[in-house]
Amino acid sequence: MLQERKVITGFLVLFCLVVIAGCTAQTPVETQENTPIEEEEGDKITLASGEWAPYVSEELKHEGIVSRVVRESFELRGIDVEFVYLPWKRSIEEAKSGKWDGTLPWLKNEEREADFWFSDPIAHENVVFFHKNDIDFEWETVDDVKGYTIGGTVGYYYGEEFDSAEKNGTLIIDRAVEDKMNFQKLDAGRVDIVICEIDVGYEIIDKLFSAEKEKEFIHHPTPISSNSLFLLLSKNITENAGLIESFNMGLRRLTESGKVEQYWNESRRGIYAIKEES
Repeated sequence: MLQERKVITGFLVLFCLVVIAGCTAQTPVETQENTPIEEEEGDKITLASGEWAPYVSEELKHEGIVSRVVRESFELRGIDVEFVYLPWKRSIEEAKSGKWDGTLPWLKNEEREADFWFSDPIAHENVVFFHKNDIDFEWETVDDVKGYTIGGTVGYYYGEEFDSAEKNGTLIIDRAVEDKMNFQKLDAGRVDIVICEIDVGYEIIDKLFSAEKEKEFIHHPTPISSNSLFLLLSKNITENAGLIESFNMGLRRLTESGKVEQYWNESRRGIYAIKEES
């Protein structure tokens, strides 16, 4: 009888161990950082963008800071990303039609919300005035910049106050087709101040001028505007409603890991620049 009890007891212990092992194997385990979640592995999407260094550019390592953040957020969900570079208007129109899965980075407005699913913010832009360090420039309101010749860019919206002041002639905004042309005009004395996103501005200055010349350009700390930028996924693609949520989950994980902050610091130190061989 004792022997039978030992056999039964041994059998029960073994049975419990097998059950526990089986349950453990099915329990979700937090994946290692940057390891894709397997249930979506193998998917691939294509996103359209324009050139806007250091945010997005095929001429930079990782294709720019925002491209890296977006790509790695998707990779955490097992999704590969390919970027195509087009004129800005074409990139958003073709993404809207569903030719591309989405486009980036864009501001949010009602017109776009009708056609796209918006992600959580993928970056924050700060638009400021740049000027040469040989002028004493201060501003708080639009009235403070009356009388200055301002360099702006065709198609850019600087807010209702500046837009109205430009239309009624209160402000003179000399618009160029590219941001970099404004800095060339600033250097040549053809404009007094330039409106530009702060990281974009210093990226342009770094590319256009020598290290010694760069010191002549500074920005005013008061922003003209501060805005969130987003990834847009087309509503013409049914799967994108779920895909945007999957992306947001990956973005949160990447942010919580500290990597997004790390990548911004790297970008601002010039680590993503591809140096031309002499």
